[in-house]
Amino acid sequence: MQFFKKTRPVASVPTTARNRFALFGVFIIAGLFSSLGWLARSEAESVAVNDTGAVTVSVINAEKKSIPRSLALSGVVIGREEVAVYADLPQGRISKVLVDEGQYVKAGQILAVTDDAGVRVQQTQQNAVLQRANAALAQQEARVQEAEAQHAQAKNETKRSKAVNSPDVTESDKAALIEQRTSAEHIAEIQVKAAKSELEMAKADVQLANAQIAETTLHLNQSNVIAPVSGLIVKRNAQIGLSLSQQTEPLFVLIRDGTLELLVSVASDDTEKLKNGMPVTIQGINSQQNYTGKVRRAALSINLQDQTANVRVSFDKTSPDKTPSLIPGQSTKVSINLPAKSGIYLPDSALFFEGNAAFVFIVRNNQAVRVPVKVGERLSGQAEILEGVTEGMPVVDGFAAYLHDGDAVKVAPMRGSDAGTSHKENGPQA
Repeated sequence: MQFFKKTRPVASVPTTARNRFALFGVFIIAGLFSSLGWLARSEAESVAVNDTGAVTVSVINAEKKSIPRSLALSGVVIGREEVAVYADLPQGRISKVLVDEGQYVKAGQILAVTDDAGVRVQQTQQNAVLQRANAALAQQEARVQEAEAQHAQAKNETKRSKAVNSPDVTESDKAALIEQRTSAEHIAEIQVKAAKSELEMAKADVQLANAQIAETTLHLNQSNVIAPVSGLIVKRNAQIGLSLSQQTEPLFVLIRDGTLELLVSVASDDTEKLKNGMPVTIQGINSQQNYTGKVRRAALSINLQDQTANVRVSFDKTSPDKTPSLIPGQSTKVSINLPAKSGIYLPDSALFFEGNAAFVFIVRNNQAVRVPVKVGERLSGQAEILEGVTEGMPVVDGFAAYLHDGDAVKVAPMRGSDAGTSHKENGPQA
């Protein structure tokens, strides 16, 4: 019987220790590789997050364009030249009205007639005055002739008295006779002058009577209200029984030759764009009929209160079957074509505003870069860029309000017809 187990050799102890250390090293190396794998996986995941954090945007290249321009305005149909017709008589009443609104009349046509009974009575009285004046004139002419004859006779008597040479007549008697005949001649001369003066007064009375009759005749002729020009009657105030002495408004208003045009109100900022002769398209409200015309008279002054100006637009001369069927006072739509304007234009969707300042975003090295711009005219959804963007710059379209300066962006590929203007991801560098 053995009381003690067989002991191991002393040399086996270090070997066992080495094995344990080796096993421990294996675990350490395995842990190290696990840690490296985790780090690599974490970095990969981080890169994926950064990549998914980039905003996908649409980009357009800034380019020069020629944008057609037009002004959409409203106008009111008016007469090109309105003529007011009044009665020439200061008093009286209208007895007949021969025309109505909407009627075309010719120059010299009778529009209305006034009661002229009082004028005719006055004319009869003046004719009687003229007859008396003519009779007085005839009498005065006879008196002048008689006074001239007496004066001639007195002159002859004076000559004969001076030629008397008779022994029966003394010098004193001859001197007395000559003095008597000279005095008679002088009196006859005075009577001739007085008769001629009265004759001039009689002639003046005749002239006055004739003038009064002429005035009355004129009033008789003015009892008819006459159209001064040919045209279309657009307003009638004349009524039977209307007293002329109480009438302050015109009896009729007509448009010369019936020519219509438009009165267009234009904002002060647009007045300088409109020039005489510019083509115009005209359409009546709730009408499908279009007409053409031109700017006849551009703005001459601006209303200080509402900062607008009036522009006159005339219709083009057309055939009778295409004459405008519009009427005065009717509202119309007016489109005025302006010269096309060239420059760099961007869609409104590419801009955003902070107060009065405008900005766009361009793409540089996969980042959004905010760029301030100066905006000019805005036409048909396009904004004119005066400063800040040059031709060829890649500009973000549609996301400007959601971006910040320096945001990572990814440019979306363009489709269809847009591919012709596509660019690389970084695009032309600004």
